[in-house]
Amino acid sequence: MEKNSLLLPLFCALFLTPFFHGGLFASAFGVKDGSEQWGYIRVRPKAHMFWWLYKSPNRVNDPSKPWPIVLWLQGGPGASGVGIGNFEEVGPLDTFLNPRNSTWLQKTDLLFVDNPVGTGYSFVEDESALVKTDDEAALDLTTLLMKIFNRNKSLQNRVLYIVAESYGGKYAVTTALTALKAIESGMLKLKLGGVALGDSWISPEDFVLSWGPLLKDVSRLDNNGLAKSNRLARLIKQQLADGQFVEATNSWGQLEQVISDNSNNVDFYNFLLDNGMDPISTVSALQSTKGISLNRYSRYLNSRKFSPGGDGDLDTLMNDVIRRKLRIIPANVTWGSQSSQVFSSLEGDFMKPRIHEVDELLAKGVNVTVYNGQIDLICSTKGTEAWIQKLKWHGLKEFLSLDRTPLYCGNDTRTRGFTKSHKNLHFYWILGAGHFKLICFGGNVKAHIELIILQTLASWPILLWPQARYISAGHLASAFGTADGSEEWGYVEVRPKAHMFWWHYKSPYRVDDPSKPWPIILWLQGGPDSPVGTGYSYVEDVNLAVKTDEDAATDVTTLLKELFNGNKTLQESPLYIVAESYGGKFAVTLGLSALKAIEDGTLKLKFGGVALGDSWISPEDYVESWGPLLKTVSRINNGALTTSNSLVQEIRQQISGGLFEEATETWGELENVISNGSNDVDFYNFMLDSDSDPVSVVSALPTRMSTDISYSSYLDYRKSLSASSSAGLPALMNGVIRDKLKIIPAKVSWGGQDGIVFPAMAGDFMKPRIDEVDELLAIGVNVTVYNGQVDLICATPGTEAWIEKLKWGDLNKFLSMDRTPLYCDVSGGEHVTKAFTKSYMNFHFYWILGAGHFVPVDQPCMSLKMIGSITQSPN
Repeated sequence: MEKNSLLLPLFCALFLTPFFHGGLFASAFGVKDGSEQWGYIRVRPKAHMFWWLYKSPNRVNDPSKPWPIVLWLQGGPGASGVGIGNFEEVGPLDTFLNPRNSTWLQKTDLLFVDNPVGTGYSFVEDESALVKTDDEAALDLTTLLMKIFNRNKSLQNRVLYIVAESYGGKYAVTTALTALKAIESGMLKLKLGGVALGDSWISPEDFVLSWGPLLKDVSRLDNNGLAKSNRLARLIKQQLADGQFVEATNSWGQLEQVISDNSNNVDFYNFLLDNGMDPISTVSALQSTKGISLNRYSRYLNSRKFSPGGDGDLDTLMNDVIRRKLRIIPANVTWGSQSSQVFSSLEGDFMKPRIHEVDELLAKGVNVTVYNGQIDLICSTKGTEAWIQKLKWHGLKEFLSLDRTPLYCGNDTRTRGFTKSHKNLHFYWILGAGHFKLICFGGNVKAHIELIILQTLASWPILLWPQARYISAGHLASAFGTADGSEEWGYVEVRPKAHMFWWHYKSPYRVDDPSKPWPIILWLQGGPDSPVGTGYSYVEDVNLAVKTDEDAATDVTTLLKELFNGNKTLQESPLYIVAESYGGKFAVTLGLSALKAIEDGTLKLKFGGVALGDSWISPEDYVESWGPLLKTVSRINNGALTTSNSLVQEIRQQISGGLFEEATETWGELENVISNGSNDVDFYNFMLDSDSDPVSVVSALPTRMSTDISYSSYLDYRKSLSASSSAGLPALMNGVIRDKLKIIPAKVSWGGQDGIVFPAMAGDFMKPRIDEVDELLAIGVNVTVYNGQVDLICATPGTEAWIEKLKWGDLNKFLSMDRTPLYCDVSGGEHVTKAFTKSYMNFHFYWILGAGHFVPVDQPCMSLKMIGSITQSPN
C-alpha cells in the first residue's frame, strides 16, 4: 500500500482563512504591521467578548484558493482560547514568548475568542449576563462574527472553519447552526467551510459509559473500581433519560472522583499517565469534594498552568506581559477570574448531548471532521465512536462500512493515525495523543508522549579465565567461569544427544544473612525457546527436540539436579523460577516437576515460587482479547474486529476439540489479520508499530504461510539490540560472547536450531496451563503474575480472564480486594504511579504501567522492586 504521507498535513490544513484592516471597531487594537488585531465586542448589554486575530506570514493570495481562517474554540466550559489555545497549543508563540515552529499559522489565519463571556479576558458586568446554555453561547459568538465579518469584504471572500477542543465541540456545532441560519437570513456575511470536533464532549453519556471499561482494559482499574464506575455511569444514563441534567452533572463529578480514587489519580487527558505528570495537562491530583463538585472541572481550567519544560506560568503571562501589550483590558478584569462562574452557570447544559446538532449539520451538507486522541480518557475514542453510531445521517451505514487509511508524518514510516471519509463526514484516529493532540506539524508537539524507554546494555568482562569453579561439586566437566568466581557456565547432557547450556551469575550485591538466604532466579525465556535446540543448547538429532511443555520441564529438572545436588551452598538459597511469555508455560510445568523431584529426594533445593511475566498461560483468553483491545485503542476498525473475532471463535472450537496443531495454524492466520488490519501494530507494545519498538525490534509480520514463520517475530525480537554491534544480538552471541565462553562446539551457532523448536512444539503451543497454576496454588507455592500495560501478545485483559477461571479456593477473596499503587522513588519525591498490586495468601498480581511485553526493559525500576519483593531479598 502506498503510504499516505501527505494526509496529516492536509488534515491540519482542512480547517483553514483571512485578515482584516484596523479601524472598524472603537475597541480594536493591533500591531503596526497588521499581522495581529484584537478587541472587545459587546455581544449583549453588560456582556463583553474578547477576540484576537492573527494574520499568517505564510499567506498566499490565490483567488481560486482563498486563504482560510480558523476560529478556535476552547473547552471547559470556561477555558480561554486566547490563552490556552493560543500560547499553549497552536498560536505563534509559547508561554515563554518563543516562536512555535508547529504553529497553525503556517496553514491558516487564526481567530481566538474567549468564549463564552466570563472566560479569559471576556467579562460580564453582572453575573446574570453569563450564558446558561450552549445555544446562548452560540448566539453571542454569531453576534461577534457579524461584527467582525459584515463590514470587511476581504474576510467575506474567505472561508471560516470552526475548530473546537473538548467542551468547545458543543459550542462549535451550535454556533455553526446559528451562523448558518444568520447567513441564510442575510444577517451574517461569511463562508462557512466546516467544523472540526477535536476530542469533543458531544455525548457525555457515551463518554462516561466508556471510562470504566477502557481503564479496566489498560490496567488502571480493577474489577472493584470498574463495578463502582459502572454503577455511577448507569445512574448518569438514567438521569439524562429523565432530563435531570443538573443531577447528572453532580453524578459526573462523583464519577470522576471514583475514577480518580480507584486508578490512583489517572490523568483524564492521557490514560497512560498520572494526572500530575502530563506536560500538557499538568494538573494537580483531584481532591475530595462535598456536594456539587463543579469546581473539580478546574483541572481543565488550570490544565495549562505551566508550559512543558519550564516555569512558563500562563496566569502570570496573561495578567502581566500580554495584558500590557493589549492595552484595552479593563482595570477590574483579571484573565480567568470569572471562569468558575462560567462552568457553574452552564451546569444545567453541561451533560446535554449535541448529537442531533451534528446530524443537522451533516444533513445540510456541512463538512464535519471528528478527530480523537488515542489515549484520551475524558473524551475517549470509544465514547466518540459510540455517539457517531447513533447518528441518523443517511450516509452513516456507508461510512461505518469503509476501511481506514493509515497516516504518516512526512518521511516517518511510523503509523501516526488512521482516517476514513464518506461524503461530508471525516474521522481521524490520532495515535500516541491524548486530549491535546496536535501532531500534524511534526515532532515539536506538546501532546507528544514519550512511549519508548531506552535500554542500557551491560558491558561484559574482558578478562576471561577457564575452569574457575564456584560450583564446588566438580563433576561438571564442561563448566567454565571467570577468575573472580562471579560467573560460571557450562553444558549438561539432559538426555542422550540433548545438551542444555546454562550460565550462572553471582550477585556483587549479595548479603550473607543466614536468616534471609540470598535468592537465586532461574530465568526462562519465551518463544518457545528455552528447550534444547535453543540458543547455545543443541541436539545431535532434530528428532530429539521436545514436543511438550512437560518434556521441556523434565529436561530442566535434570539440569537443576546436576547443578544443585552436589552443591550445599546452592541448596541453602531459595530458587525462584521467573518466566516471560511462553516461558510461563515452562515455569508452571517445571515447578510441578521440580516439586515432585524434591518430594522423592532426587532434587535438593529450596523452591521459593514462580513468577509469570506476560505469560502465555491461556492462549484462548489472549487471542480473544486482541480484537476488542485493539479496537479500544484505535488500532483496528469494526471490519478487522469482526474478522478477528471470527478466527478467535474457530480457535476456541479447535482447542475445545483438542485440535491443538490446527489451533496453532489458525493463530498464525489471526496474527496476520491483526497485522494487516492494524497497519502492523507491535504485538509487544500496542502503542507502537512493529518496527518502531527498540525493545522488540520486530519486522512487520509477513503473510503467514506457516506457523514457524509467523513466530519468527518473537525469535527475532532482539535482532538489532546490541549497541556495540551494528549486526545486532546474533553477531554479539556468535562473536564476542562465543569467544568468551570457549566451550561452544564448532558446529553450534547461537540460535542455529531455533527453527526446529517451535515446529516441534506446534501441538502444545495452544494448550492452556491454567490447571498447573491451580495445582501450584493448592500446594501452597507462591505464584506471582505480572503484566505490562501495553502488551498485546499476552494482554492484561487476557491474563485477568484466565485468572478468573482458576479453581483455587481463595480466588473470590483475591478478586474482591482493592489494589495498592506502587511507586519507584518515593524517598526522592517521585509520586508517579508505576504499577498496582494486590496479594492474597500465596497469590500475587502486579499491573506494570507503561510497559509492554518486556517488563524488565520497559520498567526497570519497578521490575527490580517487584523481584525484590517476590524473592524477599535481604538487600
